[in-house]
Amino acid sequence: MFLGLLLIWEAISRVQLVKPSVLPGAWAALETLLALLKGGSIWVEMGASVRRLAVALSVGEAAGFLVGLAMWRLPLIGRGWRPILSSLYAMPLSAFYPALLLAAGVSDVPVVILGAIAAFVPVAIATSIGLAEVRLALRKVAAVFQCSWWQTLLKVFLPAALPDIVAGTRLAITYSFIYVIALEFINASDGLGFQIRFTYEFFRPREMYAYIVLVVTIALMQHSLLDFVQKRLSRHFG
Repeated sequence: MFLGLLLIWEAISRVQLVKPSVLPGAWAALETLLALLKGGSIWVEMGASVRRLAVALSVGEAAGFLVGLAMWRLPLIGRGWRPILSSLYAMPLSAFYPALLLAAGVSDVPVVILGAIAAFVPVAIATSIGLAEVRLALRKVAAVFQCSWWQTLLKVFLPAALPDIVAGTRLAITYSFIYVIALEFINASDGLGFQIRFTYEFFRPREMYAYIVLVVTIALMQHSLLDFVQKRLSRHFG
């Protein structure tokens, strides 16, 4: 599909439905991207975005897993937290960005906080649902072997819930990546989102589209990889 979009993009540029100065061809964008990769500076920008994303995911997914575990283990907490988490799904978290800027200043902290919240919600929901839907037969097997609570959790519940947890992780990475790039675009001094804004403001469309292609490629690669892992786990534990 991505290749098809690139071909359509190139065709639009070739027939000049849009001025090439505004929309350079896909091939020109790819050539520029390769030049940037060879030049080396783009790796620094990628590193800045990956650093923010890694911190946000580490915090968000760890918190999401623990809250999901608590929601499953303590149904009263689950009933109270589930509507809150569902509302966070529909809420544009970027609306809180100005308040976080006032509280934490112009730094990575607001980006990491919103990226972590974006990762937290799907992991918490997926973990609680995955653990709650473990088959009764597996629970009975653990009881027959007189497994302790920790042994049952580690050897029965978590492996069985792993496909759901990976599905939540896939959404977490996608949402967190979107917020990190978007907030870098708004207010950052480095990163891929910042470079898209910088090249846009100084009217360097070839470089701008090169960075956009890179961001889309990274997103599609991680989505495809986690989709493959999820399907393999579903076949194994299904």
